[in-house]
Amino acid sequence: MNVQDIDLNLLRVFDAVLQERSVTAAAGRLGLTQPAVSNALARLRTLLGDALFVRTPVGMEATPFARGVAEPVRQALALLDSALAHGPGFEPASATRAFRFYMSDLGQIEFLPPLIERVQRHAPQVRLEAVAVEVEDIAGALGTGALDLAIGFLPGLGPPVRRRALFRDPYLCLMRADHPIKTLTKRKFLDASHALVTYRGGHRVVEEALERAGLARRISLRLPHFTVVPMVLE
Repeated sequence: MNVQDIDLNLLRVFDAVLQERSVTAAAGRLGLTQPAVSNALARLRTLLGDALFVRTPVGMEATPFARGVAEPVRQALALLDSALAHGPGFEPASATRAFRFYMSDLGQIEFLPPLIERVQRHAPQVRLEAVAVEVEDIAGALGTGALDLAIGFLPGLGPPVRRRALFRDPYLCLMRADHPIKTLTKRKFLDASHALVTYRGGHRVVEEALERAGLARRISLRLPHFTVVPMVLE
């Protein structure tokens, strides 16, 4: 098979179906009809000689061949999008591209509402996509163009990634209003029952500080995100 026979748009359909695991969802993401996506998949299956996806009760399951080419295809599309995005000057009013970004759950609460309002006002045709990326993969995703932006506490990111501090937010010790501890001491803090957020950003600073001091606290609950913590403590 000659790669010149493959329409670039077919690869975009492949990537969308792979991520959405649904022809309908992929069509919505691409702004196409469901039959158009199905036809594109049929063409790509013929060109590549592989089924690519198998329908299952939980969605479209990628074949081994599809899984094998998924990351190279995604990186190639991201590099192409990045190269074209930095061609002519960016004109917000007429721009139609999609911006892919990473934000923590707290970042989405803080930044998404004003960001959406500003984009709708100045760049109404631009599309935003919040992407779930493992924290350790963010630098690579930014480097390949798979991500355009990352917002969060990410101290591990260094050159060539460009960074800017947006604000400072101190750590606090939270407890319910009727908690029996009235005056907090180091001993009471360590002996209390703690909820630990296991998000893998830079938020291990408290654990690392305790470890350096040879101290350990009692962890009774582990959570993946910060947003649920206040409800748990009530």
